[in-house]
Amino acid sequence: MKCDICDANESIPFRCNYCDKLFCQMRRIPVNHSCVSVNEYINEKTLKIILQWIRIWNALA
Repeated sequence: MKCDICDANESIPFRCNYCDKLFCQMRRIPVNHSCVSVNEYINEKTLKIILQWIRIWNALA
């Protein structure tokens, strides 16, 4: 299998949990392949946390 960035042949490629692409060991971490999907994931998680705090705040008010 080949890395989606550098085309390096990898016997055991790494699949990104966020964008689902294959990468070599050097680019397996989302930051190292400029993963756009990881930012969407973080934004979604942040929004859920904010909404949870708003619900708690409203319940206490």
